[in-house]
Amino acid sequence: MVRQEKSVQIVNYKSTKKIILGSCCFRQPEAESHCKYLHGYNLYAKLWFECNELDKHNWVVDFGCLKEIKNNLKNMFDHKTIITIKDPEIKTFKLLHKKGIIDLRICNGVGIEKFAEYVFTDVNRFIKIKTNGRCWVSKCEVWEHDLNSAIYKK
Repeated sequence: MVRQEKSVQIVNYKSTKKIILGSCCFRQPEAESHCKYLHGYNLYAKLWFECNELDKHNWVVDFGCLKEIKNNLKNMFDHKTIITIKDPEIKTFKLLHKKGIIDLRICNGVGIEKFAEYVFTDVNRFIKIKTNGRCWVSKCEVWEHDLNSAIYKK
């Protein structure tokens, strides 16, 4: 008697969403270029969502449920000055923030590579909770402008 194995095929669905992060200012103090100076960009991100089972509407993600995370991201980036915790002028930036001259955010690193990682992590945590683990973020790309982007994925 020959036993026939049933093959289980997992269908993997994907969808994408672009999100405006907003205008922010940052610098990389260790850079050996003009990037060591404060400069700004109007950042936006593209997220790749995946799942193996669609929701009751046949969607990977209900984009309408993203308002909360979009607001969180705007609060992180839009009209903010972002520096690394290792910035040698951190006390100066904190003073500018205290005086109401800048709206400061301090991160473990700056640049679109680190921002892509931040957005990926924040949105992935949010979307896993919203979908009870049915959906996840597989990749995040952040643009400074149309010519420069960085991608983070696990």
